[in-house]
Amino acid sequence: MSQLDSEDPQLMLQLSALLKRCAISYGGREQVASLTGECWYQYLDQALPVKQQGKFQRLLQQRYQMRPSAEDGEELKTLCQQWLLCAPSYYRRASKGGKSC
Repeated sequence: MSQLDSEDPQLMLQLSALLKRCAISYGGREQVASLTGECWYQYLDQALPVKQQGKFQRLLQQRYQMRPSAEDGEELKTLCQQWLLCAPSYYRRASKGGKSC
């Protein structure tokens, strides 16, 4: 992730695809593969601490812009790293009925 350019026009798409692949590996293809838009953002939010929730929607909605700002790119990369850290414990807890990292 550190090798990704924060100003690359494809950054938002690349990170969304990365998270989708990881989420499928944790949550299963049937549950995750078809998620898009608002449902996808809400799904991602579930694994994050409450204070981080809601940021995916704002950042990933910009994925079709020609030039994301470097600040937004860095914020999304940081959020994705947070998600990747939280996801394993979230899925373990979710399978037992709990929810957060």
